[in-house]
Amino acid sequence: MFKYKHAFNIKLLYWLCLYALVLIFIGYSYNITEFIIPKLNATLSDYDNNFTFTQYKEYTIFPSIIKGQNYKSSETIVLILHISIDQNLEKIRNHLINWEGFISLSVYINPEKHNFKLISCAYCKLKNIINGFKNIDIHFIIRNTELQNNFYINDFYLLQMNKYCDKTYINIDTTVCINNTYNIKEKAISMSNYPINILRNIARKFSYGKYIVIADMDHMFSKSFHNKMLDVGRKYLNNNSNNVLVYRIFEVKDENLANGPKNKKDLQQMIKDKSAFIFHHFYAGAHSISKLDEWFNVTESEDGYTSIQHEEPYTRFNWEPQFMSLATIPYHDERFTYPNRDNTCLRWQLCKEGYKFLVVNDVFMFHLGLKDKNESSAVGMAKRMTASTFSKAMEAFKKDMSTNQKNKTHCHF
Repeated sequence: MFKYKHAFNIKLLYWLCLYALVLIFIGYSYNITEFIIPKLNATLSDYDNNFTFTQYKEYTIFPSIIKGQNYKSSETIVLILHISIDQNLEKIRNHLINWEGFISLSVYINPEKHNFKLISCAYCKLKNIINGFKNIDIHFIIRNTELQNNFYINDFYLLQMNKYCDKTYINIDTTVCINNTYNIKEKAISMSNYPINILRNIARKFSYGKYIVIADMDHMFSKSFHNKMLDVGRKYLNNNSNNVLVYRIFEVKDENLANGPKNKKDLQQMIKDKSAFIFHHFYAGAHSISKLDEWFNVTESEDGYTSIQHEEPYTRFNWEPQFMSLATIPYHDERFTYPNRDNTCLRWQLCKEGYKFLVVNDVFMFHLGLKDKNESSAVGMAKRMTASTFSKAMEAFKKDMSTNQKNKTHCHF
């Protein structure tokens, strides 16, 4: 009898311990890692679809928290974008109008500044902005901090409820989620803490197109850019290719997309009128490409096809060409932080791996608006704040490139 009772007590103790673990699990669910439970499966009709999250470094990732339609890998160029929820989310409308392919967007959330009410507002604002558009996936990236008890992962499950936004906000279109009143120093601090390369890489990781273009929120594209580049890509970007297709970038004074240049004729006239410049005109060299006059003189194709103008050698430290590539190119080096060569470092690596930079005729990118003095001052301050991080990243990067790369080309970094 004692043996049976003893066995019963052990079994009871086992179930009590298991129950206690469940309670702890529920209470601390905001710290769940992918090793515990990578997916919460909705079983009630109140929820739209499966809700997935995972961990990467010090971040919690919600991939495709807003999900677009499926697409064929070889028939679209995926535009890789990033933004923070305290920035102007309305800028996304421009890309939905301007970009003819698919979009993968990373949205950064800093829990030290944002509570769940703000995140909920931003989520519903994004849903409202993309209403009717099916060519975009949106991923939330949250930095894990001790202040993250402002909200729980379970809170995000509520966002997946049918008509959540309609029930929560009377008029989300006119709702202001956050008022930003940053001074220059505060803006610089925000810039220096923005995990730009992690956001880029996550947007890439959770897309599956064969071709990608990596851009920033104010970058727009000339008419028929997508279809022309897709055609050239099929010719020059095969599975074993070491090419990237470079397009020129300009900036225009007007911040209204409707007034942006549609083609080279529009662009050339705006340059003559001094309402457009090679990007960016206060920092010459970073984006300039040779043979500009020749490029303008090439007759522009109207049938969706274009050609390669020439190969541009990588001959200067600060050159940051914008390009379309295969999705298999290296990821951005996350040791580099904004705004210290966070984007240029990928170009250095491509150079060391023997990639060719092929400049494409006709198509171009343009930045809406000119950077003002306050933004330039904030960028300069952010550079100084991240100088030591940059030095360490640069030292490690050079070591990696010298030991891991077979190509001995001098890439000027």
